[in-house]
Amino acid sequence: MGDIFGSDIVFNNDFELIPAGDIEITQGLSCLAQDIIHRLLTPRGNLFYNPDYGVDIYKYINDENTLINRMGLSQDVKKEVEKDPRVKPGSVNVDIKEWDLKIIKLLVSFTPIGQNNPLNLLLKYDQFESRGEVV
Repeated sequence: MGDIFGSDIVFNNDFELIPAGDIEITQGLSCLAQDIIHRLLTPRGNLFYNPDYGVDIYKYINDENTLINRMGLSQDVKKEVEKDPRVKPGSVNVDIKEWDLKIIKLLVSFTPIGQNNPLNLLLKYDQFESRGEVV
C-alpha cells in the first residue's frame, strides 16, 4: 500500500545530506503528509505552472475572526486537501485552534485512501512565516 502514497525528497528547514552523502527520502504516509503540508502552505497562484494549487491564506491573515471568515478558510482548506487523489473523499476535517490579527493555527485531519486512521496536521500561518507538522 505504501507505493500509492509515493516518495519524495524530504523538505524541511534543515535540508542536510544524510551520512551516506545522499539526500533523505520520504515515502508512504510520511510523503503524503509532507505533500499535503506543502499544498496548504503554498499561497494560491505561487506556482506559475499550476495557478490553482495552494490556499489563498493571505486573504485571511490580518482579518477578523468572524464566523464567515472561519467558514471560508475551513472550506478553502477542505477543498484543497480533497484535490489530492490519495485522500479519502469526505474525510477532511478542519478545526481552527487559534485566530487573531497576527496568527492562524489549524488542525487538519484526513483519512488516506485504504487506511482506517486519520492523519493529523497542525498548520500555523502568520504574516512572516507558515509552518506545518504532523501531530
